[in-house]
Amino acid sequence: MIGSRPLMMLVMVAAAGAVLWCGVREQAARRAAQQSKARYERLRDDAAELDRLRAALATRPTTPVEQVNLVGDLNASLVEAGIPVSSLVNLTPDSDSAVAGAQAGIRAAAYRRQGARVTIEQATLPQVGRFLASWRTSHPRWRIASLQMQPMARTSEVKPAENGQKVQQPLRVYLVIESTYLSLPAEGQHT
Repeated sequence: MIGSRPLMMLVMVAAAGAVLWCGVREQAARRAAQQSKARYERLRDDAAELDRLRAALATRPTTPVEQVNLVGDLNASLVEAGIPVSSLVNLTPDSDSAVAGAQAGIRAAAYRRQGARVTIEQATLPQVGRFLASWRTSHPRWRIASLQMQPMARTSEVKPAENGQKVQQPLRVYLVIESTYLSLPAEGQHT
């Protein structure tokens, strides 16, 4: 029986070693499973984002906004805001240009920007606010890219308020309006 005791100790040490080795392997397998699960969740989220972007791309305008009646559209918003149409003193359309930083994507699609510079004079701050609200509502594809206002000297046309309120300072307003669209190559055209 004395000889079996070292054998029994050897079996116990081997069994403990096997249990320890299995425990280490189990921890490594658990870490690998957690990493795989995290990678799967990232890929699932990426796939959902791609689906969302594809859906957004499908609703993106692919033609420029008609600028044929831009003066008429601006005048309509001016009138709605209570600004005389004679206040529109300048409208300069810009040429279409590529959007800076846009890269070719699906079928070499490219984002393009069209714009115009607008100058309005003799408008008060509340009138400018109403004009911007009217423009945003009536022409959602055009966005205000830049807005600068400068006070102007009062003209003789500006009469003091009779109800005790302060007379609003007339402003000169410089606007840059722009619209972005997705320019897709013609079918069959390869880039």
